[in-house]
Amino acid sequence: MTSAQTPHAVPEALHDSPQAILAFSLEDLTILGANEAAYDLFGRAPNSLAGIRTTDLMNAADREGAEQARRLLAAGVIDGYKGTRRFLKADGTECRANVLVRRTTRDDRRLALAVIETKTETGAAFRPPIDAGTEVVLAVTDHDWTIERISSDVTRILGHGPGTYTGSALLGLFQPRDVQNFILAVSRVAATEVQ
Repeated sequence: MTSAQTPHAVPEALHDSPQAILAFSLEDLTILGANEAAYDLFGRAPNSLAGIRTTDLMNAADREGAEQARRLLAAGVIDGYKGTRRFLKADGTECRANVLVRRTTRDDRRLALAVIETKTETGAAFRPPIDAGTEVVLAVTDHDWTIERISSDVTRILGHGPGTYTGSALLGLFQPRDVQNFILAVSRVAATEVQ
């Protein structure tokens, strides 16, 4: 373990995951730890990833998106995200991968865990080990925040089909105590101009 690596940055239960896992700082994207699969993916020697920035492992075109996501995670606007990134290996080759990033706290330090999966079985959904319990419904609203379209996931999550919610107020889906937090999160996103 190098001096830059934080002990237990990658939870012990994920050390043997076949998917590459990186723990990184939300302050500056510096890698704090990685599992063995991450070193294999990047073609690096053990402990050689700690202390470098995650963006140094990415295609230049993906770096700004990673930085915007870091700002949103650090501000608490989002708890995590899924995406696709192009990573650079030690031998100079590039690989495209699915990535799931989740904000977490380890040893009283705010950081993020990134699960990187370069391929899935045909037709299989990307299901990283830290994705358990995450459920998402996407909705499109108009200028009055009235739901125009909503994803079919709403049936499984809320128990009613999309037609039930189309035309209703988005804020009507929230408990009254959560409306203020939602409005604050939206304003933080608007303030950072992240789209």
